[in-house]
Amino acid sequence: MSLVRSIIQFFHDLLTTPLRIGGISVSINSILTTLIALSLVVLFSRYLSNWIRDQLLVKLGVQEGTREAISTILRYFAIALAVIVVPQMAGVDMRSISFLAGGLGIGIGFGFQGLAQNFVSGLILLLERPVQVGDYIELGDLEGTIRKISIRSTVLVTNDGISIIIPNSDLIDNRIINWSYGDIKSRIHIPVPVDHSSDPVLVTEALLASARQEPRVLMRPAPQVWLSHFGEDAINYELLVWIDQPGLDCQFAAP
Repeated sequence: MSLVRSIIQFFHDLLTTPLRIGGISVSINSILTTLIALSLVVLFSRYLSNWIRDQLLVKLGVQEGTREAISTILRYFAIALAVIVVPQMAGVDMRSISFLAGGLGIGIGFGFQGLAQNFVSGLILLLERPVQVGDYIELGDLEGTIRKISIRSTVLVTNDGISIIIPNSDLIDNRIINWSYGDIKSRIHIPVPVDHSSDPVLVTEALLASARQEPRVLMRPAPQVWLSHFGEDAINYELLVWIDQPGLDCQFAAP
């Protein structure tokens, strides 16, 4: 029994005896407690934020983009609060490591400038919401629907179902066409060249009939046909239709 007690006492002393690193005094027990508690907070905050997004906010009728923004902000706020509170509850003197945190902050500032820039850009996207989850956007030669906005990056799914990870700073620094901003309805122009001998009335009726047969074309605002210009080989018309799914191509029956 004495051997067992000695072993228990040894590990107890090992875990609870303060270790001095420079001006910092901390025990292994407090470090382990802090790490375990932070891990539990991360898991719980993820579960809670997902429940709020998928259950509570859905019942309240909140839009998809707003739900995602609220969920993400709550999760990171909970984690940031835990990083401040949990170490103190575990017995770690935060004042004793303040100088260490300052040194690490300077190192991170120089070594992870890109990460810090994306972090700040992610906060701007979540708070100002120039783009939201569910928006259809164009960024350079990319276009697709936003599926997720995190602190570091944004997931864009193209019309071919390809997921593209975009750094948040690209969404802040570059020009974006947001087809869903304010109103998801978009008007598309479809050029239609016809022979010079074609009857304009029949062409107009045929084009409008084709538009009405496409289920994704909105009837309000109503489709229109414009005479664009006279070309050498054809008369060029434009069929103008409104759609509420800008990421999908409409297929029209031949007039």
